Amino acid sequence: MLTLERTGRSGRRKVLLALAVVAAASPAVFGLVAASSAAPADDCAAVRDQVRLNELRLSAAAAATGLTSAQRQELANERALDAAALRACPAGTPTPTQTSATPSPTATATPTAAPPSTPPATPPAARACPPLPAFPNAACTGNVTPEADLRVVAGDLVVSAAGTRVERTLVTGQLVVNAPNVVVADSVVYRGITNCCAAGASFSVSDTTVGPPSGCDTGQAVGVSHYSATRVRVRNFGDGFRDSGDDISVVDSLVQTCAPAGSGAHSDGMQAYEGGLNVTISHSTLDLRADDLCCLTAALFSANSSRGWTMRDNLVAGGGYSVQLEDTDFGGTFVVTGNRIAAGAWQYGPNLVRPDCAHVTWVDNRLVTVGSDYQVTGTGAVVGCP
Repeated sequence: MLTLERTGRSGRRKVLLALAVVAAASPAVFGLVAASSAAPADDCAAVRDQVRLNELRLSAAAAATGLTSAQRQELANERALDAAALRACPAGTPTPTQTSATPSPTATATPTAAPPSTPPATPPAARACPPLPAFPNAACTGNVTPEADLRVVAGDLVVSAAGTRVERTLVTGQLVVNAPNVVVADSVVYRGITNCCAAGASFSVSDTTVGPPSGCDTGQAVGVSHYSATRVRVRNFGDGFRDSGDDISVVDSLVQTCAPAGSGAHSDGMQAYEGGLNVTISHSTLDLRADDLCCLTAALFSANSSRGWTMRDNLVAGGGYSVQLEDTDFGGTFVVTGNRIAAGAWQYGPNLVRPDCAHVTWVDNRLVTVGSDYQVTGTGAVVGCP
């Protein structure tokens, strides 16, 4: 259990609180801080030093495992107070990492380094994955701006303001969405994106890489309901996308999972766990072939009384079964059409449907061979609903 250090901070808090009051009327944007009434230079010099030290402490705390929601909120409140104090300081004051605890419906991210001097060669708005018969790969998914040029948020980023925009940002922790209509674009998030714990929270994510640069996080990369994902690349996660609610759309995305031997990860490309209605994954690539055979389930896996799912025009590879549907008699409708299954990449078989196919529309799902770039090199037999 992590205990946040409080010793010796009372004097510092008095200074920061005073400066935060001065800055309260100053609107802030992640990456763009507006000026307000300036604080005395000598106070600001002390505050800058204190903020730098505090950010080191906060970053170390945020990286710890087992944080409670209350502890995460305390970290967010600390950073918001630092940011508000610095807005009262003269121009040129270095800006600390901010979170959405600073109320701003248009926030994107605060840089710890200068923004890129030139725009990306291919703006996200002009980007597209090639249509069928091609499938998404790393060339058309993930962040557009190089990771080294992204603004950095060290640790978790908690978004609490509706309509917040997180753009061209590297989040080294988890991105927690606690508000509706949040937009994530052209970013990298190491520890996943979730709206698991706030009623009404929703988000869209596009042209973004989710997952650490190395190792394996055996949790879920993106979830859990009321979200859309476009040209998202998931790397080094045990689970890719999670469906535990309504209104989910995943398109033109790439999932490359991990499941080390002995991890018990039960890896899935996309998993419906008590899934909801209006859920679709289309024209996406889900690859479990790097997983240890002990620790995987399916590229497309629905279970636990999920209420239906449309799986259309995807390329799936690996898994115990590449497509596995459980509880199909729960009352929902499953549509599985036009998918391509990498031949022989599974452990037990290409698909498993239980208890039966009565509520499943199963059309034109075929075995294929694929190259290293996920493009089909040969088409084989039709796979029926078992």
